[in-house]
Amino acid sequence: QEFKDPDYQFTKPFSDKELLQGEVEYLGLYLTIDPLSRYLDEIDHLQVSKIATLVPSYGGYASERPTGTVAGILIELRRSVTSKGDHLMSGVIMDNTGRMVFTLWRDQIARFEDKLELNTLVMVTGKIGFDERENMKKIFIDKVENITTARQRAAKAIRVYLDAKQLKDDGLAARIREVAETQGGNTRLELAIDNDVSFLIAPTQYYVEPSDSVLDSLEYYVKNRVEVVYD
Repeated sequence: QEFKDPDYQFTKPFSDKELLQGEVEYLGLYLTIDPLSRYLDEIDHLQVSKIATLVPSYGGYASERPTGTVAGILIELRRSVTSKGDHLMSGVIMDNTGRMVFTLWRDQIARFEDKLELNTLVMVTGKIGFDERENMKKIFIDKVENITTARQRAAKAIRVYLDAKQLKDDGLAARIREVAETQGGNTRLELAIDNDVSFLIAPTQYYVEPSDSVLDSLEYYVKNRVEVVYD
């Protein structure tokens, strides 16, 4: 008896973020991808400090503690309830120099929860202290900014690089246009065109949301040829 191959349905491969979430969920660690690697070039443009360079206060009043801003991957996020019934959210942020912890109380959870997503880059500003129990620096958060809002504030454009062959691909152009038309935002989409004779940067009519999901959608069609431009 002859067996035919099943009719598999085509689906997009997992994004880096989806792979990371799966690895952490099932293995408890990052195996194939360093979650910080995709953001390293961008962090240099965001005017933040490295965790290792922050000098914590070990006591005194909160108002006397030094203030700092860091950008890092949110690698842990936990919820808990105290014996008095107060809701807490705690987590760990990691950059390429170290880790630090934070705790949010109920009013802070309401303000910041929607900006905190595991395995993505967040920027946090607050007073710098030290957590004796965790033996780690701690930030008392006053402000949270996710990578999308940081890009909206600081980035000049999202740039897609096309070579001469890609430039002639009507199907590719239609797919890029579809992403741009369905993911509107306030950051201009640019095309960088290299036709073997000249190099041209051409602003398009489209403005997109500079989120990881939009960049991942563009990367699916032009792998490793999408850039967030700051200068």
